[in-house]
Amino acid sequence: MVSWSTLKAVYGEKVVPGYIDRQLGEDGYQGEQTSEPAGADRLDNLWQPAPGDFAAHGRFDDRAKDASVELWVAKRKPWLLLGSALLLGAAVATRSGRTQ
Repeated sequence: MVSWSTLKAVYGEKVVPGYIDRQLGEDGYQGEQTSEPAGADRLDNLWQPAPGDFAAHGRFDDRAKDASVELWVAKRKPWLLLGSALLLGAAVATRSGRTQ
């Protein structure tokens, strides 16, 4: 899970499944549409691949984000867990040293 919208959908489905289903059914579809008509010369890949190397680029490139907090955390999860465990251990050691 690497995007905020994915996290909201997955965890929201666990808490309020009916509401999330309705929202995804209504808003989810609209988020994938645009009122801008496709060009008449636009290539399609319905029956065969379109010629050229399009990769993951398209008409929504201007909306794409260059960074993702969720992806950054996911790629560094073992190190973040280790750091958190060390901080927790240091906090417990400091607290237990004060009570004596």
